[in-house]
Amino acid sequence: MVLDQKYNYIDNFIGAFIYCADHHRDPEIVRGYWARTAAITSLVSQFIKISGPSAQIISLGAGFDTLYWRLKESGHIFNKFVEFDFSSVTSKKIRLIQRSKNVNLSGYFSNPAVESQHSDLHCGDYHLIGADLRQIREFEQKLTTAELDNSQPTLIIAECLFVYMDLEHSYNLIKELTKYFETLALINYEQVNMNDNFSKVMLDNLNNREKLDPLDERELLEQLLEHYCLIFAFKDSTGKWEKLADLIVQ
Repeated sequence: MVLDQKYNYIDNFIGAFIYCADHHRDPEIVRGYWARTAAITSLVSQFIKISGPSAQIISLGAGFDTLYWRLKESGHIFNKFVEFDFSSVTSKKIRLIQRSKNVNLSGYFSNPAVESQHSDLHCGDYHLIGADLRQIREFEQKLTTAELDNSQPTLIIAECLFVYMDLEHSYNLIKELTKYFETLALINYEQVNMNDNFSKVMLDNLNNREKLDPLDERELLEQLLEHYCLIFAFKDSTGKWEKLADLIVQ
């Protein structure tokens, strides 16, 4: 997705994962997505800057996100970047990584890629893992394959994930991660206020367009943003990483 004018967000990697026909999205949807991406990228970048090369990032329900490659392209250095999604999604993403022609996605990995079970990919600082996040025992087992260091600062990213899980599964997942890592931060971007008329119209429009159009009504964008929230949570059992508690969107 490429935005011009003052909404500068250029993704040099997304073309490897999706086919973009001439779809057209409403301007408030485009700007809402820009705000979401800019905010999360800002927090992740600050987390890595403070944590240094020991930083670990886990993206839950990552889909075909390109954040790993965008971070590497911009010079960020971290210990691990781990993506989780259903095996049906990760297996397809593996094929797309392997077949990419316009950009050498594998060239960004710190180690040669090793594929496992057709749904998992391990590449040193990048791990793509297929798992059902509702099955906590499966998640625990798969988490160990990424060889994460539970004593190092770890950031969890969950974008529009928990809305698709019931409360018990969401609670168990967060509880397991909180128990496993000594220093843990969470970025959660989620839908809220989804029972009014505007939310129904918003959902109906999510599959429309792509070009950046003039924003005719500022009120529409404000209504859209009122239906999403960005949460940052943090815990530190070591007392060494207090600065991570002060991250703000810049």
